[in-house]
Amino acid sequence: MNPQETHFRSFIQLDGFAHLCFIPQHNPELEPPRHHPPPPIFRGHLIVATGSRSESYGLLGTPLLPDVHPPSHIPHLCCLEKTLYYKVVVKDYDSDKQHSLDFVRRLGGGEDDAGGLTTEDEEHDNRGQELSFVASKLKGGMEARRHCEKYFPEVIKAYTEKEGADDRNGTEDEEFGAVVCMGKMDVRIGIDVGGSIRDPIDF
Repeated sequence: MNPQETHFRSFIQLDGFAHLCFIPQHNPELEPPRHHPPPPIFRGHLIVATGSRSESYGLLGTPLLPDVHPPSHIPHLCCLEKTLYYKVVVKDYDSDKQHSLDFVRRLGGGEDDAGGLTTEDEEHDNRGQELSFVASKLKGGMEARRHCEKYFPEVIKAYTEKEGADDRNGTEDEEFGAVVCMGKMDVRIGIDVGGSIRDPIDF
């Protein structure tokens, strides 16, 4: 069954605080025109307060290749704001189930560090699912690195391995380029007959 044709039997509303770590990557397939660097992936957590306790959800955002969402009736792309979409997976740590929002647009096309996200889009349908994120605080440089050391150890591991390779090769260490965005996130997740996506991602 095509995931875009799935009808959800119910929805879950999750409103809370999120922190996202946007991680630079080097993938030639994602290189947009004019030799800009490819868009970053992101990892994060959504914390939802429920009475006297809080629930935590994992977030993974992967940028979509341009041919996944080709522009329609747009004659001159250079004159318009760049469009960047992510596939976002939300992981329920309690049940270990994952839910996918296939088209989430990054506000500003990724040209700034604010990292705002929305599913409000006339071009794509998330089958009633919704996501909104507005950053109220940004961290970069060493402040972002300390944040990642505490909450995203897998990001630090990747940078540590890269730094080790640079040392062995005698090349200059790359500056820590990840950016952390923190702010309010609201998500409406659809539950299908299986309860979650059929091909879970390991993260």
